[in-house]
Amino acid sequence: MASRQDWRLAGYALRINYGFVIPVSYCVKFAGCLQPAGTKPLSTRQTHSILFQTSPYGNLDAIVEHDGRAVYFYLSAGQRSDNRFGMRACWVRNLELGPHVINQEDMEAGIAPMLPRYDCADPQLTRLPGADSLEVVWLEEGNGAALYELPDAEWKLQQRQLIAVIPPWSGIDGFHGYAANCVNETRVCWPMPDNPLLVQRIDAAREFWQSWAAKPSSAGGDPGPLTPFALQQPRVLANYRERFGVEPGEEKYFAAAGQQFPLRGLIHLQTDRFEVIATAGMSVCPQPAVEMFVDDPASFRRIELALIVPRQGDSQMLSSAMEQVSGLSGYPWKQMTWLRDGHTCGFSFGQYSAALLLKDAAGSQLVGVQEGGLPQFRGDPVNLLWLLPITEGQLEQLQSGSLTASELVKQWNSARPE
Repeated sequence: MASRQDWRLAGYALRINYGFVIPVSYCVKFAGCLQPAGTKPLSTRQTHSILFQTSPYGNLDAIVEHDGRAVYFYLSAGQRSDNRFGMRACWVRNLELGPHVINQEDMEAGIAPMLPRYDCADPQLTRLPGADSLEVVWLEEGNGAALYELPDAEWKLQQRQLIAVIPPWSGIDGFHGYAANCVNETRVCWPMPDNPLLVQRIDAAREFWQSWAAKPSSAGGDPGPLTPFALQQPRVLANYRERFGVEPGEEKYFAAAGQQFPLRGLIHLQTDRFEVIATAGMSVCPQPAVEMFVDDPASFRRIELALIVPRQGDSQMLSSAMEQVSGLSGYPWKQMTWLRDGHTCGFSFGQYSAALLLKDAAGSQLVGVQEGGLPQFRGDPVNLLWLLPITEGQLEQLQSGSLTASELVKQWNSARPE
């Protein structure tokens, strides 16, 4: 396992020098105490909930609790069995003068410990925050959050203060989160980094979520600001219509997510040889976890999906394919993962049992249309990933290396109906 000195906080990313990241745990881990994912530390002390908030994606809960001794900030998947996130925790502040050292007995018993007084920037900062004095800002990807203390005349707080952050890289190599009142790297928190990019990222996330509250003005007046979805989806649909040569209304549109995040729709188009099912609006929300694996997450985190299926006239199979594309379009946020070209996924369609994700150039070539770059969103490029159905045998060949993606595309090109 890499030492703490092996980590780098560069922009948004935290990674090991030799190029890959291994999450050690999706659990809350205090020294020798390892609790199962999705459970809270075992404690005989009574805990009191200060704040409870579910993320816009509905996949995590933000919890602020205290036991009369210390305040902790948690992100938890709770009882969501399909979510691998488990729980992450970060110390926020003590409610009384901390001990000289961390209480090892408490940690072994699974009790969230107080931070030693010498690790506190201000050991006398022991006030108990109330629910009305706290604000949670979820990162746009939904796999991290920041905790703010709001201005308070009684405590002479003049402006909003960032007091804790649980970033996407929490839970790796003994790191849990950043706390403003911490001055040393400890088992329960690290000092808040002097990194303007982290604050900028949180500020951008606050602006992003606030923009969803945009409302049109009264009739006849200024139409007012558009929500991110209302801004981006028409651009995506216009791109599809241009590349497939259809007029507005000639395609079929379906809402894929109702009012659940990430909002997205599905569009059904036809060419002479293929049916195409594509998402519209998925790119509004950046995928989680991308920054853990690539140096340039902005180039990969926003995607739309398109499925290529031969025209067969089977409405039941087509309906099943649309349901699967709809489910896959929410998968990154449900499982805290990401999709890119070269990935494979389960996909049941006729003789096919899986699908290979292709870059736009390869997928557009298969369908017989010109590649057309999707409109950027919030400064990021948007990648159209094509789902190419493959058989179980082809999947095994891809996994073993005996078949490459380019060879598979050539097979489809030679076998496609004219």
